[in-house]
Amino acid sequence: MKDGNLGGKLIFKLAIFSVSVIGGAIAVGTIKLPLRYRIEILSGGINWDTVTSAIAQEVQTQNANPEANPNSKIYQLFQSSTVRVVKPDSAGSGVIINREGNTYSVLTNWHVVDSHNPLILTADDEKHQLVKPPQQLGDADLALLQFHSEVEYPPAQIETTMPQIGDKVYAAGFPLIIGDIENSLDLGNEAFRLTQGEISVIPIKSLPQGYQLGYTNKTEIGMSGSPIFNAEGLLVGIHGRGKYRDPGFGVYIFEDGSEPPPEQLKQMVKSSWGIPISTYAELSN
Repeated sequence: MKDGNLGGKLIFKLAIFSVSVIGGAIAVGTIKLPLRYRIEILSGGINWDTVTSAIAQEVQTQNANPEANPNSKIYQLFQSSTVRVVKPDSAGSGVIINREGNTYSVLTNWHVVDSHNPLILTADDEKHQLVKPPQQLGDADLALLQFHSEVEYPPAQIETTMPQIGDKVYAAGFPLIIGDIENSLDLGNEAFRLTQGEISVIPIKSLPQGYQLGYTNKTEIGMSGSPIFNAEGLLVGIHGRGKYRDPGFGVYIFEDGSEPPPEQLKQMVKSSWGIPISTYAELSN
C-alpha cells in the first residue's frame, strides 16, 4: 500500500482535526488551536510533537470518561499513537515510541511477538512490515519493533516520573473478543478501545519480567502491549497482564522469589499489570 500524507487520510479518519476557522483560530472539535496549524495541515507540514503537546494540554481540563466515545479528544489523541500488532491468527497492541527519519519504533510485549515478524497496523489503516526482527529488551516482557513509512505518525510522549497510587490512567488497545465477536482481527482499527482506571498498587519489588505497575483498568486478551497513559496524555507503562489470575501458579511471586503479604496479594489479584515506562528507558540506554 502506498504511503500518503497523514495530513489528509489519518487526520480526517481519526477526526482529531475537525477543521473550521473561527475568528482566526482552527477549531478541533471543542479544542481551538492557533491558525498556523491549519496552514500546516493544508500544506502537509504538520509538526506532530507540537500538535500532540497542544492537545495533551487540553486533555488536562477534560474530566469526562472517554470510554467508548470516539469523539472524545482523549480517545482520539491516544488512538493516533496506538498500533495493532498483527500475526496470522492473533494480534496484540503496541505504541509508537520514537521516530528517526522515516523509521518508527513500536513498543509492545515480547510475548506478543515472541520472535515472530508481525505486521504493524497504524491508525490510518496502513499495514507496515518490520524492517528487522523484533528485539527483546533485556529479560523484560518488552519488545521493540521498527517499520518504515513516509507518513508522519505521532510518537507517544513519555512521562519521566513514576505514577502514584490513585493517579488516573488510560489503557488503549485492541481486544480480540468484543461482545459476540470472538476474533476482532477483521475489524482492524474499529476494534480500538480505551478504558479508564487508576493506579492501584506499586510494590517495592518487581514481579518477573519487569511487571511493577498495577491498575484498575478493565483489560482484555489482545490488549497485551497496550500503552498506559496518564491524565496528562503521557505514557507511563506498557500493559501485559489481566486481572484475577490464579495465585497458585506463582504469577504474583516477586522477582527475588519472595511472596507478597496477604492484604497486598488481594489488591494485586484485583489489578491489571504493566511494566513502567522507566524500565524501557533503562534498558534502551
